Amino acid sequence: MKSLLEQEMIKKIAEQVTRGFIVPTLPRVKDIAWAFPIHYNGYTGEVDGELLNGQECNAWATLTLLDSYMKTLEYSRKGEFIQKRDYKTPPVHISFEDPIFDSTHLHWNYQLKLEKPREDSDPEPLRSAKARLSKSVFWDKVSKSLAASVVLTDKLRFQAPFASEDALASYLTSVRGTLEQGSNYLKELVSRGYQDEPVLTRVNGRDLQNREYTQLMGYSDNKPLIYEAFSNGVSDGKLKLDIWVPKTCRERTTLDECLTQTELDVSELEGAHFWKIARQ
Repeated sequence: MKSLLEQEMIKKIAEQVTRGFIVPTLPRVKDIAWAFPIHYNGYTGEVDGELLNGQECNAWATLTLLDSYMKTLEYSRKGEFIQKRDYKTPPVHISFEDPIFDSTHLHWNYQLKLEKPREDSDPEPLRSAKARLSKSVFWDKVSKSLAASVVLTDKLRFQAPFASEDALASYLTSVRGTLEQGSNYLKELVSRGYQDEPVLTRVNGRDLQNREYTQLMGYSDNKPLIYEAFSNGVSDGKLKLDIWVPKTCRERTTLDECLTQTELDVSELEGAHFWKIARQ
């Protein structure tokens, strides 16, 4: 393993790279979520005291990635290392405290933007539903320049950037440039504003219509998780749902085979977290 640069050298290089740099103010997740896809199946958590729905999680992932760049520059300017149990690590791609996401894996969607679209093996009509729910202003309009910059920054992260002066300068320069591009793009979207894009809104589970798409919060390994489902309405005091688990659908040929039926007692729905697609 290569030895790391001394603290003062890290500070010196970081100060040179960030000269004239203005730390951006990222938008609140509530102000930008409308620009992101609704389709989501994964972990969630609270931000500003509110549980995030899937669309907000998609927005939070991008905010987390940009925050990790800001923290990398901040810690580098201080020459600080991060304590990880019994060892210290350079400040590479760290992010919000108690993060919902591991920021070291958030470059993948940008990588996909640079590749040819992959064939979706999910059966119809699930494929159409996923395509409809995955459309978004953010990914439709994101530039290939920004996508390439995110991918390059991630590549440099794996090349021992804190082991030599040139490597660190290249890495921090890429971090700064990507952060500036990404934050400017978000600023453009906020200025553009919401224009009738589909958004998720909180709903009481008992008010869901038959075959209406919904997201609900459950738990997996004691962690809050967003599930996607289609409502089958309320009968006999039960809300009946078809839970959609995309990862289980690869070898299946019909929509019904990709859905798991479940029932929830109506008396237990008060305070439960459900969302449906609505317009602002």
